[in-house]
Amino acid sequence: MRGSWAIGGVVVLALSTGCTQVIDGTAVKAIPALAVGATQVGELVGAELANTTADVAPPEPVTVDPKDCAVAAGPSTTAVYTPGWTQYHLVAMQEAADYWDHSVTQTAGKYPDEAAARTVFDALVAGVRGCAGDTSATATDALDGSTSTWTFQLDEDAGDAGDTVARWTAAQDGSHDWSCFREARLTGAWVVQSAVCQVGNGRPAATALAEELAANVAGK
Repeated sequence: MRGSWAIGGVVVLALSTGCTQVIDGTAVKAIPALAVGATQVGELVGAELANTTADVAPPEPVTVDPKDCAVAAGPSTTAVYTPGWTQYHLVAMQEAADYWDHSVTQTAGKYPDEAAARTVFDALVAGVRGCAGDTSATATDALDGSTSTWTFQLDEDAGDAGDTVARWTAAQDGSHDWSCFREARLTGAWVVQSAVCQVGNGRPAATALAEELAANVAGK
């Protein structure tokens, strides 16, 4: 069972810009059709994800020390999705509003053309790379001021799709192996991301989710 910051600020970020619809007692914006549904996501991670939140504008960057780790600590925020996007969707799913063993996010941002999306994707990868390795980043919860410390590892071998796919892991210090397995994909004018946060190996689920999300936005 996890607390609200243990998922890397996903709940805080998803709720930071306003809500309109209620799912499982939580007010959220309507879930976009391009997102992978909770039932399918639950099958990927092996859990029933009854609580869902969503938003249609990127949150402000995470407060983090060192500041150079803003991208790695907040890949769904305006630190990555800079002004110019024409669509933005952030969807977070977990078992319940106040406890979870899995937290999953889907992020999709569309830009006017592929060149603009490429710039965003490349900046995302560079930002993660700049904070990966031995660097520890301490993030501060915007709601209660609590802190958590993270380390990031970028997979430098993404195969033939390395220029359009990035994979990295964010591990929370002192959390009994709680990690967020993240994947980003450049798909036409879209930059999409998946994140699966859990104890144990969430990489296969993160990759499968990124594939589904990329397929959903193709041609849109």
